[in-house]
Amino acid sequence: MFNRLKDNGNGTITDLRTGLMWTKDANLAGKKNWQDALDYVASMNKGVVKNFGYTDWRLPDKKEIASHGVHYAWLSSHVFTNVQSDGYWSSTTYAGDTSYAWFVGMHDGGVYTFGKSYSNYVWPVRSGQ
Repeated sequence: MFNRLKDNGNGTITDLRTGLMWTKDANLAGKKNWQDALDYVASMNKGVVKNFGYTDWRLPDKKEIASHGVHYAWLSSHVFTNVQSDGYWSSTTYAGDTSYAWFVGMHDGGVYTFGKSYSNYVWPVRSGQ
């Protein structure tokens, strides 16, 4: 199951099953509110902060980030660096209240809503090749 993750040797990891490319460092930006998380990813695409040679980074959607949460212990000890057990933002706004967005709690893989003005971690993703 986990042999599907390939270290690209350039600060990124590719999920061979989904084709998604993640930053190897799961804590590049620290905790940010939702809008600042979106702005951070935009700054990656502009080359303002490290972008690993790509200009199509984004916040993962709810399903993409949730796929990581269920394997937090393994992710944090074998493939990725600086994986935080707290929540990571998704790009998905909560339809029931647009002042909330979905995030995943890496400690339990649960997907929850959280006010966009609060801080969670940022884990950029791109669609890969």
